[in-house]
Amino acid sequence: DNFQYDDTRAFMPDYLGGYMKVYDELPAMHTFVYTEGTAASFDLARRAKVDATTLDRLRKGAFLSARFILQMQIREGENDYYYPNPKKARGAVKYCMNHNKQRIDYTYHALSSVYRILKAATPEDYAAIQAVPMPKAW
Repeated sequence: DNFQYDDTRAFMPDYLGGYMKVYDELPAMHTFVYTEGTAASFDLARRAKVDATTLDRLRKGAFLSARFILQMQIREGENDYYYPNPKKARGAVKYCMNHNKQRIDYTYHALSSVYRILKAATPEDYAAIQAVPMPKAW
């Protein structure tokens, strides 16, 4: 509730789903690590049959994070142009929106998070996340 940029507090669309570590930093790789916990909590909450409000909050947090993670992934012809060897960078994730640093652990945490979300998600979850209202300016 305090560190994720959701549809009520993201300054720009690119921030949506990202987590910050400190208040003066753009959303960054912390999202990849925090989302592993959010995704595991989402899966556990569903299996424990928690109340709908809690499950909805965890679902939204997990899916918005997945959106941010996929945005950070290096894609051919879209955001690979500034790497010295773009073919080697493709598929990995970068540190944050304004820094192209890559490390294997960033990619691991990102893939682990998305895998956990995909494993836990149901068709109803995909329908619910499509209904998340976005600010009119977007």
